[in-house]
Amino acid sequence: MGFYAATVPQSWRRSTEPDVAPQLRRSDLPVLVVKGQCDYLDWESAADYLRSFPDSRLLYLPGAGQDVQVDESERVREAVEDFVAGRTVRGTLGDPMHAPTGFQP
Repeated sequence: MGFYAATVPQSWRRSTEPDVAPQLRRSDLPVLVVKGQCDYLDWESAADYLRSFPDSRLLYLPGAGQDVQVDESERVREAVEDFVAGRTVRGTLGDPMHAPTGFQP
């Protein structure tokens, strides 16, 4: 969804398909959203994911940019392993709907 969210809304090829968010809200799949401090997408983009998936959490990585998997590859790998194993993911925000101090879109 990250590529989709970043590309399709700005694309002249954007489809006129209906909004899928209502369908996603019925999902019971756990979702880990990962966002870096210096991301070109605003904070609302992460909040949209969190609202779309009822069982979601947000991992915020200070110092990372939009390519968090490159900037903080070890940290992202550890987070995904913990998330998939059902363990607490260190660094998830308690109040993910509000941008933390220092976030730079």
